[in-house]
Amino acid sequence: MCGAALARDAPAKPNTVYGKYPMSLLRRCRSAKTVGKNHLSVAVKFEYYDNDDIMVDGSYTDLESPNKFEKLIAVPCAKYGYADSAHIAVGMPYIWTDLVSSKSDIDDDHIGNIFLFHKWNCVRESANMPGIALDVWYYFDTGKPASKAGTDTDSVKFTTEISKAWKWADVHLNPGYRIDMGGGNDVVEINAGTYLRLTKPVRPCIEYNYLHTERKGECHDILPGFLWIIKPGHITLKAGAIVNLDSDMTYRDEVGGVLKIFGRY
Repeated sequence: MCGAALARDAPAKPNTVYGKYPMSLLRRCRSAKTVGKNHLSVAVKFEYYDNDDIMVDGSYTDLESPNKFEKLIAVPCAKYGYADSAHIAVGMPYIWTDLVSSKSDIDDDHIGNIFLFHKWNCVRESANMPGIALDVWYYFDTGKPASKAGTDTDSVKFTTEISKAWKWADVHLNPGYRIDMGGGNDVVEINAGTYLRLTKPVRPCIEYNYLHTERKGECHDILPGFLWIIKPGHITLKAGAIVNLDSDMTYRDEVGGVLKIFGRY
């Protein structure tokens, strides 16, 4: 009896979900988490766009046949954790473009800007503090602007990941700035998102992306989707819709799609 009473009256265990979320959400948003010491992760992300609209005299109009602008982007990326709080990564976008307009006729595929980046989780998440990570990215001049496949100049990007988890959800915020070293167009981006811990093994999530490209314009997208935990800690699948909220760029796809497959070893 006495032992049972002590067990019943023992204080509840504290919330231990801090840092227990994926390293990324759907498209651009990332968490402060790193892959872990001596671990390797491999992911492939696919994005598809079939642009519906073209900007004419300050407003969008339907992109009518025979004009079209379709794009498929595949981005394989590998990360290796050389410490508990840091990893290095390499990725190589590959882009298929099919564009027909009064000014262009492109049916091509090409490597985009190959990138390397280093991530450091400089602040560990706790009950009172969010997790914070700092990234430095280097993009090589492997793109092909004539095929709408990246840039032909090197660039450097600095980003921050801020993450906080609770029992029912976790939230993530990423401001970033990319500098074109060839004197081209710098980029400002802000990404945010949340996973809801309501169900297993499938969890709903939502992501927001803001992108401003110098001399080209800006866009706001929201991505509802889901995370499917196929093997906890090792294999996940993520999928969602890319819904454009507002844009002033030349082309716009009202609804695109994203799919990401991830494995950790």
